[in-house]
Amino acid sequence: MEASKAVVGNTLTMPVLPVGGETSFAANEAVVMRSAAVDVTKGVIAGARHWLMEEAPEATVAAGVRFIDVPSPRQRGARAPAGT
Repeated sequence: MEASKAVVGNTLTMPVLPVGGETSFAANEAVVMRSAAVDVTKGVIAGARHWLMEEAPEATVAAGVRFIDVPSPRQRGARAPAGT
């Protein structure tokens, strides 16, 4: 209970990628995370249900790689110039 109280009022500022299967949680994962984070990019894996890595491993990994490789809209203004 004390741990829950400590979290209330804190917001994640780092980029967050909630991922859901198209026929399961889909974009609802992102809706839920927006209550705890300010920089949320939704991930929906086409054709997948709940077990993303078993049902669509390539698409799930690709979503994670894209998330890491491409800055979010919030990050674009905060990135250091190339070569610095």
